[in-house]
Amino acid sequence: MERTQIAKWLVCWSCAGLLPVVAGTANAAEFPLVAGGRIAPITSGPGVDPTKAPRLLLQELQRRAPEAKPTDGREPVVRFALSDLPDLGTEGFQLAIQDGALDVTARNDLGLVYAVGEILLRSHVTEQKIALDLYLNPWLSRPICPVRGVWVDAVEGREYAAWGLDRWQGSLEELALWGDNTVAVSLRGAWGDPDSPADLGTRGTLEEKAARWEKAGRVLELAHSLGLQTGAAIAVNSAYAGRLERQPVLRATPSAAPQGAPE
Repeated sequence: MERTQIAKWLVCWSCAGLLPVVAGTANAAEFPLVAGGRIAPITSGPGVDPTKAPRLLLQELQRRAPEAKPTDGREPVVRFALSDLPDLGTEGFQLAIQDGALDVTARNDLGLVYAVGEILLRSHVTEQKIALDLYLNPWLSRPICPVRGVWVDAVEGREYAAWGLDRWQGSLEELALWGDNTVAVSLRGAWGDPDSPADLGTRGTLEEKAARWEKAGRVLELAHSLGLQTGAAIAVNSAYAGRLERQPVLRATPSAAPQGAPE
């Protein structure tokens, strides 16, 4: 699992593997996620969206063990469930290995996604199996920073400006697995001209401009569908106050007082 190279939005650096462990019992345990060419069954409790955390876990296990096949109705089993345990906080999660099952618990689907990130980070891969190792069982974790995310600069010259929505989907999933909860997209041109800092999407045909803005909106929709907070911003390096002689002057630069006015 490699972190996507996107410009960090300087709010708080965090990832699922670095979310602090706030509680647990010194009882090391191992859970076989893949063994004997079989992937452990993955089940979803009431209210759990199977297209989010459960799908991401199965997707990553299949990527790591492409020859393994999913199984149904046999132990060991991975069970995703929602809970209102107060210790979990808003975005925390708990992992517990017991009675032939790995219980993954959180208060919402995003917390379950963070749990999947932790599972992937703490599992080891051999030719025979993929197993999760916990040195604390149960394992309870929750983030300490309320906002953890990235700011995506809207510059056409960036690699991600040419990404399709499938590539964006994978990258946003990766950010969520690492523990981010916020994505902001710069609307400076919505991937407009990199050589014009003041370009607000004025270049190109009407169809090209509409496509750029539509894609920026779809990226935010994809992020929101994962449970991530989303936002947009327009940022410029300088703001100018025009003069009759068109001499650009920074707004912060005091201008000469009119003749006869008090200093």
